[in-house]
Amino acid sequence: MARDLVQEPRVLRRGDGWHEELLGALDEMFYEVRRHTLDAGAAVDDHTRGRFHVLNVVAGDGIVVETEAGDRHALAYAETLTVPAAVGAYRLVARGGPAKVVKALVRDGGT
Repeated sequence: MARDLVQEPRVLRRGDGWHEELLGALDEMFYEVRRHTLDAGAAVDDHTRGRFHVLNVVAGDGIVVETEAGDRHALAYAETLTVPAAVGAYRLVARGGPAKVVKALVRDGGT
């Protein structure tokens, strides 16, 4: 049973100094959980694609979330931010050292 519920992380995409992994997405769940791992000073572009994102810093000094509109929000370790679906494009930037950010979002086709 644990084999079916606890999935191995799977890299979805990667770039210079960062990667994004899928941590959990089961048919029975309407949401999925991902993790961004960023090296010190690294930045990753993301997009809500019409779905809200919930971000939580789980390791490191923190991140800065920058929207395409120029809004900035700093998140420290253990802090959470909900990115509204209407935000669209945004960027995560590691502050200080490396950082890990867990992201939860409604799956494609989820209700």
